[in-house]
Order: sequence, then structure tokens, then C-alpha cells
Amino acid sequence: MTLDWMKSPKIQEMVSAQHSDFQMTRAVDWLNSYDGTDVFKDFLSEVPFDITDENREDYWDIVFNLTPMSKEEAENAYINAKMEEVDAAPTAMDKSFLLLELQSTGNDRISQEFKERSDAVNGYMTAESLFNSQVNFKTDIGRRVSEILGNTKEPLDAFVPTKDHMHSLLELVRYDKLDGAFIHNGLVSYKDNEDNIIPGKNAGINLNDADMPDGEEQLEVMRLAYEAIKPHVNTKLEMSRAEYVAAKSVADETLYKHGTEGNLSMNDAVPALMARLKASDHDIEKHTGKMIGGVIKNTLPNHINKDASRFVAKFINASAKRGSL
Repeated sequence: MTLDWMKSPKIQEMVSAQHSDFQMTRAVDWLNSYDGTDVFKDFLSEVPFDITDENREDYWDIVFNLTPMSKEEAENAYINAKMEEVDAAPTAMDKSFLLLELQSTGNDRISQEFKERSDAVNGYMTAESLFNSQVNFKTDIGRRVSEILGNTKEPLDAFVPTKDHMHSLLELVRYDKLDGAFIHNGLVSYKDNEDNIIPGKNAGINLNDADMPDGEEQLEVMRLAYEAIKPHVNTKLEMSRAEYVAAKSVADETLYKHGTEGNLSMNDAVPALMARLKASDHDIEKHTGKMIGGVIKNTLPNHINKDASRFVAKFINASAKRGSL
């Protein structure tokens, strides 16, 4: 035989009311037969009582009437004593649980007093929980981006500005495509369902409106993601640019050497020399002389002065152009 009928709200209400009535009857019977010396203390310790919404006002009326104090004085004494317990609770969570119980079992005035304190504690906990969630989110995004950028020798494109690399990663976060992202041709990219490589900046293209993230929520998500991503992009791009500069320096030195050995034409030798020279170089005359020597190695004897002069003229012209940069 099923007992589901006992679960109906009306039956539950009737059972709760009868239970409350039974408890009140038991309490009154105990009081009528009491012959001790401290009725207040003994009542609290000897009379089992489950405080419910139906009996809580009656319960506290009995309790406060058993004290020599007025009801207001008794309520104040009880509230102050319990507030001290709340103050002594070690964490905000412990305070919240204690206040929850006190608020649910007090009469109207007691419940209101504890509700005000409970609201304050819960407000603090909500702010604390939000902060923890934000920190965890930023930590997770930062870790994932660090793996994308750090676990590869592939550099970021040194000639793409920081904000564009940032935009690519933020779009991957926005459209939940960060997992599996990688650097391809200097750009953070991902593979679509057909295994096509898509730059991160294009992650939102061809999405239906229903697939678009919520605007207000995304503003906060993007703010937090930006804070998490920026240091990793800065570090990776700085390394990528340093690697590019170092590689170019080696290439420039190699080309310069070819020129000094007579392996470059005059038209190629001037750019090669310009690439080798640095703005702070103090050996311009030495390097220029070596390059001229290389150029005239393949020059006919009667053309040496003429070709050397042409080289110097081209070099001066190139230097003037670079000086205006």
C-alpha cells in the first residue's frame, strides 16, 4: 500500500500542527507537575522541544515567563548571550550557520535581530565567494594561456601588436575555444570541427546569435581574462621579438661578411652594410672600408676609383634615408 498521500502539503501541515500541539501539551503538563527549585534551568534541560513555525512564539512565551525578568529583558539577555557565541565563531561560514539556526527558531523579535546580523555576514560571504571565484578563474585562464604560449618554441609574430595577440586569445576565451589552441604562423589559432586552422581573432565568425555569449556576463569575464592573459602575452612577445632581433643580427653579419669577401654586387653591398651598422656603432669607417674593399675586388683596375666613389655616394644616400626614420 502506498503512503504517497502522506506527502501532500495539506497532510504535512496537519502533522506539523499536531506535533506542535503535542509538544505544547507535554510542556504544560511538565510545568504543572514541577516541584523543583530552578524551573527555568530545568525546563530548558529536561523538556524536549522541537521548535516549529507553529509553536515558536508559544515556546518563547513560556521560556521568558519562567524568568524573573520581563519579557523584553529576557529577550535582550538571550540575544546578547547568543551574539557572543556568534562573535566567538571562528569563521564567517560558522557564523552564518549559527545565525541561520538562531533565526529559524526565535520568536519574531529574536529572528529579526539575528536576521540583520545574518544579512551582514552573508553579504560578506557573498563578496568573499565572488572574489575567490574571480581569482580561481584568472588563475585557470592564466595557466592555460601559459601552456599555449610557453610549451612551444614557435614564436608570436613580432610584427603584430600586443593588442592584436590579446584580441585573439580573448576571442578564444569568449567562445570557449581556448583548449587545444596553439601558435600557427605567429598567431594563436585553433582547429574547427573540420580540422581547419582558424586564427583566434576569427573565433566568433559564422556563429548564430543563439551561440553568442551573454553581453553583460562577458564584460566581466573579458575584464578578468584580460588581466590573466596580458602578462603572458607580454613575456612571450618580448621573447619572440628578442629572438627575431638576434636572428636578424646573425643574418646581417653573414651578409656583411659575404660583401667584404667580394661576393655581393654594389647594389647589394650597400644595403648589406646598412643592415650591419648599428645606430651606436663607432666603427663605421672600418666596416665601410671593408665593404668597399670587397666591392672593388671584382672591379677592373681602371674603374676602382670610380666604383669606390659610386659606392660611397650610394652609402651616403642610404644613410641619409635611414637618418630620417
